[in-house]
Amino acid sequence: MNNKDYFLALLRASLWQESITGGVIAPPVCRSLVTMAKKQTVLGLLSDVLLAPENSFQIDKRSVIDLLVAQQMIVKQNQRADQVLVELCQLLRVHAIEFIVVKGQLLAQYYPCPQYRQSGDIDFYCDDRNFMRAKDVIQSEWGVTFSVEDDESEQHIAFDYKGVPFELHFCLLKFTSKRVQMAFDKMLNDAQPFSIDVAGCAVPTLPPVENLIFTFLHLYHHFVELGIGLRQLCDMALLIHAHANLLSQPECAHRLHQLLQQLDFLPGFNAFGAVCVQALGLPKADYPLVLSSADESYVNDILRVVFARGNFGMHGRKHAVRSGLAYYVETMKIKLHHYMRFYRLSPTENRAVLWHGLPRKIVAAFKR
Repeated sequence: MNNKDYFLALLRASLWQESITGGVIAPPVCRSLVTMAKKQTVLGLLSDVLLAPENSFQIDKRSVIDLLVAQQMIVKQNQRADQVLVELCQLLRVHAIEFIVVKGQLLAQYYPCPQYRQSGDIDFYCDDRNFMRAKDVIQSEWGVTFSVEDDESEQHIAFDYKGVPFELHFCLLKFTSKRVQMAFDKMLNDAQPFSIDVAGCAVPTLPPVENLIFTFLHLYHHFVELGIGLRQLCDMALLIHAHANLLSQPECAHRLHQLLQQLDFLPGFNAFGAVCVQALGLPKADYPLVLSSADESYVNDILRVVFARGNFGMHGRKHAVRSGLAYYVETMKIKLHHYMRFYRLSPTENRAVLWHGLPRKIVAAFKR
């Protein structure tokens, strides 16, 4: 078993809280596993399984200390993120501002040990009626400074509060295809109220079917643009597992299938579902749709990108700094390759990107 396969086996043991045969892990191998975990933003999950006494792993003292320190940092980051998320909910509710929160701390609640999921920013969405009110209240009450990244200016504004990054969205996802955008916006507008408990606070979010589709669409968008880490795939797998009973009901399975067809992302959803089953150990009985051999044929190619690019495509590039012509030329080549290789997974959106989206970005890059 090579290090990559061993790494996935350890990850599966953490995700499903399964026992795994321990033993001696040589320092170079341990360092390689930690490097992979950092690149894939699953260091908390790796430390969980390697440090569990019942697994009886024998690791050098330096690695044990490093894992313990990293684990505690991730736990503290989650505690801080949960705290400010509760503050956000309280603030917006006091001012009667409607909102939903997605990803991050909410998806962590589906993990066996939520505190070991590495936290990122807190994403929340307000519609046209509530966006400016939310911005004004947050600016007034918290004294934050908003910023806009060029690449995301059509989706959100960002700010930091108590050391935690936030993104206030006026658009949850931006598609190049008008048809896909209309289908997504309709799905969002038709979604029924739902909440997830975080630190004793009922946090409003998308209901299970819509949340699963959004979680997939978000990871898929980043995947074809530059890449993703295994953390995003773990989110999808655990979300499916948590709602397996609901998703197995004919009306829910039909709704999931129908919405994915309307978005024209059904092949993509199943391809990544196959990764969740084959690589991450999601029980096949939990998966709500039928996986074909065509879906499963994408597993190795998807994993190749995931391991090469890492979290949000931050690795495997010559030009890491997000500026300059060389950076934009390199990223455009990566995107073009991904959109063409995975064209069948979302043909309507990919066709719009290849014919309209990427040419516009190329022109914009040369004008910088």
